[in-house]
Amino acid sequence: MAEIADKFTRNEILSPNEIRAEIGYKPDKDPKSDELRNRNINQNSDEVKETETLPNGTEESEDVKGAPGNGSEDSINELIKIISGE
Repeated sequence: MAEIADKFTRNEILSPNEIRAEIGYKPDKDPKSDELRNRNINQNSDEVKETETLPNGTEESEDVKGAPGNGSEDSINELIKIISGE
């Protein structure tokens, strides 16, 4: 499970708080836990992507707007279920 969570957060698919919600944990109060970013890479303010908050409360990076499959929470949840064997 830890390996899956790491891959989803490192590849900016789910935020740490989204992972926590999927496994039944309470969200972390740190605002950074709601950010989609690779924590293994240092980012200065010039490298941070512009984001837009969508109607469902999620954020979309400026460089991936309109990408196929974007915003498909159901697909991500299904993938998590398949990987976790549920």
